[in-house]
Amino acid sequence: MPGPLHIVSRFGDPHSGAELQVLELARRLQGRRPVQIWSDVPPHPVFARQGVRHIRPFDRQIPQGGSLLFGSIYVDSALWLRHARLQAVVVHYNVTHHAHLFAKLAEVRADTGLEPHLSFVSRPLQMAVDLPGLIEPSWIDLREFLAVRRPRPGPPQAFTVGRLSRDFLGKHHPLDPS
Repeated sequence: MPGPLHIVSRFGDPHSGAELQVLELARRLQGRRPVQIWSDVPPHPVFARQGVRHIRPFDRQIPQGGSLLFGSIYVDSALWLRHARLQAVVVHYNVTHHAHLFAKLAEVRADTGLEPHLSFVSRPLQMAVDLPGLIEPSWIDLREFLAVRRPRPGPPQAFTVGRLSRDFLGKHHPLDPS
């Protein structure tokens, strides 16, 4: 069996889609390889009950050995990454903040001596940064949304596209409320 896979993300908000996807990846890997999920911030109790551990470098509670997947480019790894003795690092890129991505890649190279692998949520996002990597399709099960049919009062309306996201103002267009 391969070494452990450490998955690190920010598990402070129980409604974050990136973290839910990370948990699904861990579930799918059960029985195939050891997986440990970590958070760079104290995990929300919902996640702590699912085995997410808080990275505490001063208590020597950090990912050690094996491979590491950054589920977010925003993970703070400044105090522990150089001590993790990793064999491989993957950075998952799911937002359009290219400067943060390039900073994370530079940090991984400097702290580990490894060339990070990349995974992207879409081909357009990969093309925007012009870097090699794998495209990871969404695991969101759309059947839940297709099963809900609500009659709309009045004349037929145009199809509405919504957003499956945390209720955070920065995730929405300013005109969404209107």
